[in-house]
Amino acid sequence: NPNSRCNPNSRCNPNSRCNPNSRCNPNSRCNNLDKEESRAAALMKCHTLQSKVLYKESRQLAKTRDTLAFALAQNGDHQYAAHYCKLSCESVEATMGGTSIELGRELHKLALLLFQSGQHIKARATASRALSILSIYLSPEHVDCQDLIQLLDVCAQGVCDPIGKR
Repeated sequence: NPNSRCNPNSRCNPNSRCNPNSRCNPNSRCNNLDKEESRAAALMKCHTLQSKVLYKESRQLAKTRDTLAFALAQNGDHQYAAHYCKLSCESVEATMGGTSIELGRELHKLALLLFQSGQHIKARATASRALSILSIYLSPEHVDCQDLIQLLDVCAQGVCDPIGKR
């Protein structure tokens, strides 16, 4: 079944989405997906525990949220990743300030995640804010600024449909 979940203990199935070849091996896409999913699950548990004992704007909690967002994005769950990235942005803003380069970089990541999850209006507003912050510290030719300018250009060209997207 192409939509079935990978089970490393099951027999190899050449029709599985996780097994492009008919042989299973430790480096197969199936096992890598399992590792990525278990990494995200472990980070989720870590976040749950940390959020119970750490101050909501703790740098360590923000780092966990950022890492969790990255892991979720690697798994293709951009909307959920954007949620944790937004929480990380809130912590960074509270601890580092509303115009810090750290916040600009976090907002850059958030804008990309929002765009990838189809939330184009939010992505455009977030990219604009990130660019205004990063422009304080970086030249317009810097790769981060260029990436944000390109994202804003894509939205301006009508790729981002303001009616159908949140």
